[in-house]
Amino acid sequence: MTMDEVRQIAGVPYYANIQDDKEKGIQTWLYRKRDGGAAAFYFTIKTGKVYSKNYDAIKTKIVG
Repeated sequence: MTMDEVRQIAGVPYYANIQDDKEKGIQTWLYRKRDGGAAAFYFTIKTGKVYSKNYDAIKTKIVG
């Protein structure tokens, strides 16, 4: 899946939720979830294609 395909499905990520790791050649896009936390898509910068995803990249903390 390409970056454009992810944008069409999930929308454009907020600019602060895009992280580049130039040493590893990876770009991460974080998307906030309605129930809290965030999902992440990981792209190879060279190809612009998804190499991994994590729907629970950032978990919600329940304080009680």
